[in-house]
Amino acid sequence: IEATPLSPTHPDASRTPRVLSCINTCWQVAPRQRRMWLLQAGALLAYGSPTPARARTARMAATADAPFWFDPCLEFGLDEPRPDAGTLPLLLVLPGADGSGITAWMQFPSLAQEYAVRALCVPAGDRSSHADLVALVSQEVRSVGEGRELFLLGESMGSGVAIDVALDVPQELSGLLLVSPATGWHRKLGYRILTWRDSVLVSNRGPWPALLQLVLTLSSYELLDAAQVASTFRRLLTGEKSPLLLGEARTKYAWRVVTALPARLALSPATASHRKGWAEPTFAAGRRVAELQVPVLCVAGTADLRVPAADEARRFEREVSRCRCVYVEGAGHAGATDDRLDLRAELAAWRREVIEVSRKEPTTAATV
Repeated sequence: IEATPLSPTHPDASRTPRVLSCINTCWQVAPRQRRMWLLQAGALLAYGSPTPARARTARMAATADAPFWFDPCLEFGLDEPRPDAGTLPLLLVLPGADGSGITAWMQFPSLAQEYAVRALCVPAGDRSSHADLVALVSQEVRSVGEGRELFLLGESMGSGVAIDVALDVPQELSGLLLVSPATGWHRKLGYRILTWRDSVLVSNRGPWPALLQLVLTLSSYELLDAAQVASTFRRLLTGEKSPLLLGEARTKYAWRVVTALPARLALSPATASHRKGWAEPTFAAGRRVAELQVPVLCVAGTADLRVPAADEARRFEREVSRCRCVYVEGAGHAGATDDRLDLRAELAAWRREVIEVSRKEPTTAATV
């Protein structure tokens, strides 16, 4: 996870060593199930109380039994001027299997200057199928999209939902964004072995809870990339700031997101098992990309170890009539939306080069 660290002069920075020392002491004596609570409580003390919107959405994410939409910048208290959302094009963000809707958090402050960003949260207790999510998003598109530019962004497994929605209501969409698409995951070498490994280790049978840390370690290796990890440590040590998160308002926003991420990304074994059912419909949606009538922007990391995203992007270039692909050099599955990419700038280029050109032209590719 990349974040801009607190500078020594930050009003919250003086509390950090004291709070971390307290957390460390409690960590040694607290039962395992309480440790995450201590981390969250410490982060709350160190970085301030949640905004009312963030507290409300956090409660909903923990207790809701149905998906819901939220504004990520409002939720995490981004206190900087923004244009009136009612005058902006709408950008609907669909999550991957984590269901959080916030994994592209580094891009949201910049995007919010030109788009009304709304993300879908699929709570851990929800048991919606892929078809349920397609129906929900299609209904949302129909209800808010009339007479307004509307773009749909699907990340990882969310790309399958996005494709099916675009096939269902193409007339309502201005464009489709596919980020780290998991539509070709089944073509990855060893896919069946990897999914069997994950399903066995997160099952409720046998001594598997003791092995959950192994799952997390392996999953992190597949999700992150070397440059992402290196830049995170460099920023923590030097105070270097992300170019997408400059300024006090975005620094506070970044810390609020980072402290919320562990709880938002956590999935129970039952939830993880249920969401495995999203995989096959996602693959099926990927086989229909040639039928898409809307312009497509695909973003893929060249070092994605989780899914063959770059291979899928190249396939989209061949099969989709109006497509622009952006390859983020060296990025892994979770790195395609970090600050090596300026998604706002890529969207602007895509809209100029593809959407605003009515005639069909050969697809183009870019590397960032």
